[in-house]
Amino acid sequence: MHRAKKTIEALLLLVATVFLSLHFVHLRADFPNNSPWMDWSKYTDEGWYGNAAIEHYLRGSWYVPGDFNPAVALPVWPLLEGLVFHFTGVSIVAARSLAVGTFVCILIAAWFLLRRYQAGVAPAVAVLLLAVSPFCYAFTRLAIIEPLLILATLLALLAASAASSAKLHPARRRLWPLILLGVLLPLMILTKTTAVFLLPSVFYLLWSSCGYAWRPFFRASAISISIAAALWCAYFFLLVRPHYLADYRYLFSANGYTGITAATFWQVMHDTVRDGNWMDRVLYPLALALMLFAAAAAQRLWRNPLFTALALWMAGYLFF
Repeated sequence: MHRAKKTIEALLLLVATVFLSLHFVHLRADFPNNSPWMDWSKYTDEGWYGNAAIEHYLRGSWYVPGDFNPAVALPVWPLLEGLVFHFTGVSIVAARSLAVGTFVCILIAAWFLLRRYQAGVAPAVAVLLLAVSPFCYAFTRLAIIEPLLILATLLALLAASAASSAKLHPARRRLWPLILLGVLLPLMILTKTTAVFLLPSVFYLLWSSCGYAWRPFFRASAISISIAAALWCAYFFLLVRPHYLADYRYLFSANGYTGITAATFWQVMHDTVRDGNWMDRVLYPLALALMLFAAAAAQRLWRNPLFTALALWMAGYLFF
């Protein structure tokens, strides 16, 4: 039985690898216009968030005074793109290759994370579903920042899960996952600021790794949060505040029109749930129904800390 499961798992991963390799084919092709997904990112975001890397390669400086400079607040993706452009030159193929490479790393990270909490072929099935998803295919071929945020969050969840079993006992202290987590947290936020809404997911998994005991959890959190705060404050107070504060503020003020009020709350909530249909008119309602079923009936699922952490991840983004 064990050998049969291993064979099935290997076959599933082989099929996933074949479909994953297709992501690298014809990277010059634009986002499919006749797809059911309408999103402005296919028109704007590749240029916006790669602008600093492009300017640095072409002009020798990443910063353009008076222009929209999102790299001030979101420097991680432009830095990676700039490194790639150093060897390849500026091209849409190079930028999208980096995005697809990020998706490859997402599948690997998801595989390792799921294996920590779920036995059998389920991790391989999950990787296969991601690899064959046309939704993931369309969006992860764009040179946008969301895939990198997903990868950073998965790595943070892995670090939180590895902080674990020792429960910070002095004789068995495992500091490296907590140090890694402390580095990943500011990287998440400096990749995309909405990462703040994903932090409850990461810290829930850290809490479960500490045996749901508050004292070990506070000790573990203190280590990671101290490192994260030191890194983010160093970036903000040594670089942003003295030189680029206006650009930093502009990134947030540009989205100021999207406010929510008491009068519009229920309409916004209704539209948020309804508009998810653009992802898929069958799978999206089915996913909502399964989530409601899990919340109400499948108590066994909630006993798996990864399930709860991922539910918090989705809830955090929905709340944002």
